[in-house]
Amino acid sequence: MRPIFSFLFWKKYGYKAENYKLDRKQNYLIICNHSCSLDPFMLGKSFFRPIYFVASDDLLKNGFISKIMKHTVAPIPIRKGTMDISSIRNCISIAKEGGTIGIFPEGNRTYSGEISYLGINLVKFIRKLDLPLIIYHIDGGYGLDPRWGKKSRRGKGSRGYVQRVLSKEELCSLKDEELLKIINTNLSQEISPSLRFKSKEKAEYLERVLFVCPKCHALETLVSEKNAIRCKCCSLEATYEEDLSFSSNEPSFKFKKVSEWMNYQKEYLKNLVIEDDKATLNKIKNQLKELNYKVACVMTAQEGVDYCIKNIVDLILLDLGLPDKDGMYVIETVRSFNNTLPIIVVSGRTTTESKVLALDAGANDYMTKPFSMDELLARIRKELRNTYTEEKHLFINGNLTIDYDAKTIFVNGVEVHFTNFEFKIVTLLANNLGKTLAYDYIINHVWGKDGQDQNGLRVFMAGIRKKISRDPKSAKLIRTDIGSGYRMNKIN
Repeated sequence: MRPIFSFLFWKKYGYKAENYKLDRKQNYLIICNHSCSLDPFMLGKSFFRPIYFVASDDLLKNGFISKIMKHTVAPIPIRKGTMDISSIRNCISIAKEGGTIGIFPEGNRTYSGEISYLGINLVKFIRKLDLPLIIYHIDGGYGLDPRWGKKSRRGKGSRGYVQRVLSKEELCSLKDEELLKIINTNLSQEISPSLRFKSKEKAEYLERVLFVCPKCHALETLVSEKNAIRCKCCSLEATYEEDLSFSSNEPSFKFKKVSEWMNYQKEYLKNLVIEDDKATLNKIKNQLKELNYKVACVMTAQEGVDYCIKNIVDLILLDLGLPDKDGMYVIETVRSFNNTLPIIVVSGRTTTESKVLALDAGANDYMTKPFSMDELLARIRKELRNTYTEEKHLFINGNLTIDYDAKTIFVNGVEVHFTNFEFKIVTLLANNLGKTLAYDYIINHVWGKDGQDQNGLRVFMAGIRKKISRDPKSAKLIRTDIGSGYRMNKIN
């Protein structure tokens, strides 16, 4: 199969993989940038041994194609968008049995050509497997088969190669942050400027990722045709060249790469609307735009979650009936890393059960379709008002002072160190001064629904009280209402 794949990749895509000889007595973990749909096959051409690839279980439900994948790249299925414990166990088991594992840690193919979000959990996974690490780079995969495109292209000079190898001893000598930096640096190598990609329709479907005109700032007015993309509202037109750069006769057009245009969009847009019905989406978008809100519009759950991970968002308007996943996935995933971002559900589901499920999962408000635009705007203002009033800079209560900007706490004028979770608990109580907060309410706001139990909360409260009680006047600052929760008293 290897000679056949090698010939097909060279003939169709102009792609070559540099062979790399592995130590026969050693198995490895191979990580690679996720640039196109053919990455596992492109990577596999460099190594003369079976590689067990971690792949989304969605890819294994495509009939005949899935059978070919199972035979050629031995995938380990994982549920996309989740921390799949069974897949991690499978990887550990394969590693112990001497198998070599391949993963694309970004999870999703890149839209922009730049590496996607990588977190410290990747480092923990690498250390758990306890294998030498190979960092593999595919140069030009994004140009061969861009995620936003419909047709593949032939590239001149695209290749795959081993970028760096780290032994187990080297991995042990590196701190987590150092290792993560090495991974990000080696995986995010820019596409070589000498590469060229031939197609008569290079720009077609670019409007799937480019939706803000940089000249007139209109949304969703960009259209592509063959090698150009233009705005329907103004005279802007740009050509997508063979080296994946833009050229334009418009003096105000400054972008050279897709990533630069997308980064501009991220800065321009702020509020987020996740809605799959275009009529509803346009109605909300246009009304918010008239009121000078900055709006980002996406039509799938995964795009919404990805946007929230990478960007600062003030508020989410969310439909539940999305094409790829249920909107509940967005609520639960966003709440796993952000407990304060306001989420307003705007849905056609009118049952009480649907409303209760969404609100219990972490939504702040729920509106049913059809809805009054004036009412929606009022609810948006309410949520934003609540958010901004909570953003105090300095809180003083008796001898306790909280500096929100510096994230520091002072007791009787002396700075006292509080852990991140302790700081969250103290500020939550301070923001609700004089109110008894239920145990579960505190847990949900600080850790999320499944992050801690009441016994764990008591341990944290004991630590907080110990630090505050350094000043006798602050001893009665935080009280326990037995069977109910905790309260911060107002101290004169």
